[in-house]
Amino acid sequence: MKITSSNFDEVVQTYRIKTQEEFENEFGENWRRNVVAGFIPDMDYLLGKPLKEFSNIEFIKNDSFNIDDWWISPDMIIETDNTKTYNKTIADNTDKCMFKIVI
Repeated sequence: MKITSSNFDEVVQTYRIKTQEEFENEFGENWRRNVVAGFIPDMDYLLGKPLKEFSNIEFIKNDSFNIDDWWISPDMIIETDNTKTYNKTIADNTDKCMFKIVI
């Protein structure tokens, strides 16, 4: 997806930063250097996080944007999987009824 000022809000709501595993699979062992904008270790706190979690995010130009003053290129993001999985044990007050709900 090309990032523009007109679709930037949609991108923020539906995309996330790739995980280290995703970067390694796509760019190889030297993924930090092979990503267009580069990805230094100080940026690791971004890994895997949805873009909408960041308050300091702004569109720049030319298909890129900043998060906390880090330059983010389109090859660093991936669409968020909107599938939600719940796996929670629920018990009543007597602890006699235990079951799992998986949606």
